Amino acid sequence: MKLYESQGIVLKNKEYGEGGRLVTLLLPSAGRVTAVAKGVTKPKSRLRPVVQPLTHASFLLYRGESLDTLIQGEVIASFMALRQDLERLSWAQYLAEVTAAFMPEREANNELFDNLLLGLRLLQDQPVRLTGVYVLTHVLRLAGYQPGLGRCLCGRVPSGEIFFGFRAGSILCSVCRPRDPSAVPVSAPAVAAWRYLARSTPAGFLRLKSSPRILAELGEVLEKDLVYQAGQPFRSWPVLLSLGADA
Repeated sequence: MKLYESQGIVLKNKEYGEGGRLVTLLLPSAGRVTAVAKGVTKPKSRLRPVVQPLTHASFLLYRGESLDTLIQGEVIASFMALRQDLERLSWAQYLAEVTAAFMPEREANNELFDNLLLGLRLLQDQPVRLTGVYVLTHVLRLAGYQPGLGRCLCGRVPSGEIFFGFRAGSILCSVCRPRDPSAVPVSAPAVAAWRYLARSTPAGFLRLKSSPRILAELGEVLEKDLVYQAGQPFRSWPVLLSLGADA
């Protein structure tokens, strides 16, 4: 069947032809999909609200060889609270961009999709930095890059300086630090917060009591790890830094 239905989240759109938009969607059943939305710029187009970035909607699409076509759509949630707060909106855009990097075209990943959707919902009214860092820890886990946070590669629990090696995917002690040139220093409280968030449920992560400084440190390490694993930088991150909203 070339016609298919799916819920999804709009990542971005851009002009395409006369009155159309090229829309990038994240679908739980099909990963990242690019679709043409025809006539969407017309004032009475029913697709106009559906193709706005960060909209959660149900879609009817026609599968093409290279591009799909968006036939119908209905908004499930537009997340207006995010659009009224620049920091929350910037975090939402960053989480969507990061998630998309780990959702290849035409590859289903229900868990990564659900993690992003949860993040968008929580960002509307929960602590911004804590929510963002929580979602990022689970992007790594769900993408298959859960780091070793309990012991160094040598099997010991670091007692002095702690480092995190992106290539090693683990914390490192000072003795093992030279084994991974990518390693950076990380504080014990940041590692503890990371470990807590990685095993927390959506209902439990808000109980974490960490200072803004520790969340900022953890956010920077997570961003570096995500860039390393994805093999690409994220355009949304400098925007967060410019807002002073680094995690």
